[in-house]
Amino acid sequence: MNTLKIFSPQASSFDSSLYTSLAVLLLGAISLVVPSRYSLGALMLFLGSAVLLINRPALRLVRQDWLIITVLAVYAVVGFLEAWWDGQGSSGLDKPSRFLLAVPAMLLMLAYPPRLSWVWGGIALGATGARAGPEVHYPPLTNYSSVST
Repeated sequence: MNTLKIFSPQASSFDSSLYTSLAVLLLGAISLVVPSRYSLGALMLFLGSAVLLINRPALRLVRQDWLIITVLAVYAVVGFLEAWWDGQGSSGLDKPSRFLLAVPAMLLMLAYPPRLSWVWGGIALGATGARAGPEVHYPPLTNYSSVST
């Protein structure tokens, strides 16, 4: 019996690439539809990055990768400092920490790139799901009751 093992410790590059593809598909599909936004796909990417500690793939980071990592880290540090300065407590650490937690997810996608068709499929599913959701009715721009005839 030939089964696909995505979560096995001996996961091959193909299996890990399938995992990142599924996570990115869910990230795109859910972000526009569910009120919690991107949490499931992003959580899968972050938790999946633990495989980098086990498999230790050769990450060949180029200058642009280091620049993105630096910008994410600096933005998080500035957010942490702002939360501390304003006395926001732990609630102020939520948004800046997301930028810092994006670094392992980015490294996972660099080590095991998702399939481009799954990225576009997730975006298409999210856009379709957002359109199929409940209709939003906006009030009219003009108050017609005050217009005299």
